[in-house]
Amino acid sequence: MLTRRSLLLTPPALGLAAVKGRSYSTPSPEFTLELAAGQKINLSSFRGKCVALEIFKTTCPHCQESMPIVQKLYKEYGPKGFQPLAVAVDQYPATPVAEFVKRYNITFPVGWASIEDICAFLEIQPQQLYVPTLSTFQRNGRVHARHLAGEAFFNMQEANLRNEIEYLLAPPKAAAKKPAKKA
Repeated sequence: MLTRRSLLLTPPALGLAAVKGRSYSTPSPEFTLELAAGQKINLSSFRGKCVALEIFKTTCPHCQESMPIVQKLYKEYGPKGFQPLAVAVDQYPATPVAEFVKRYNITFPVGWASIEDICAFLEIQPQQLYVPTLSTFQRNGRVHARHLAGEAFFNMQEANLRNEIEYLLAPPKAAAKKPAKKA
């Protein structure tokens, strides 16, 4: 498992169509994570909300910095429709994930999935998986952006994620009305 090292993947390499920069606008494949009590939740069950999905490892120092930022923004934007989720890639995740959630006071769903499932979701090979990786999704379930470990996004994560959340939560701009033609 690699942590926060530069990784150059283009949108086509990820199987995604670029909209601008590292933004995408493709439907998200289904993804399921398992929670501590054995419940399973699907990413699609959060349609209608702006979702951030962070893939992390409990022992990763960069992930330990990142998750409290996501928690802080959840407290601020959760009532407005922001829903973070986190999925651990730890080998035996139940105990470390529970301890991580308690240590960092995380109140949003945190679970785990196999590396194979995570890589299939991200459309990468296991050796290409770096943590933390943060994906954001539009209310309609489409992928908005993927931020891979080592990207400049994480240098100012709070400001950058705040901007993304505000953009995703903003009401759609009404189409400009054309002035009526005079007869």
